[in-house]
Amino acid sequence: MIVPDEVGWSQVRLSAAGVTRPLGAETLEYIASKLTAFLSDTAPGQRWVFSLSELHVSAYGDHVAGRVVLQFQDAEGRMFATLELTAAEMSEWKQIVSRHTGA
Repeated sequence: MIVPDEVGWSQVRLSAAGVTRPLGAETLEYIASKLTAFLSDTAPGQRWVFSLSELHVSAYGDHVAGRVVLQFQDAEGRMFATLELTAAEMSEWKQIVSRHTGA
């Protein structure tokens, strides 16, 4: 979940199984441009997607068999969550975030 505020920053939170964890913040344009670039480049191989300020969480992603796997790493270098998107979900995300790239 991405929650924009009135000064241009967007708080990013990961929600699963009734638990919400803050991941950090960045501008909506930064988050959208990084996600759009990653979702558009469907070449296999894990790579950095984005990093967030405040809590220093980074996301790494891979395109595997028509789906996307995003892994989140905390400031201590521990991977703490994995998010998988189907091809349909990937297309939906790309459409949503591309509206905020400033292009």
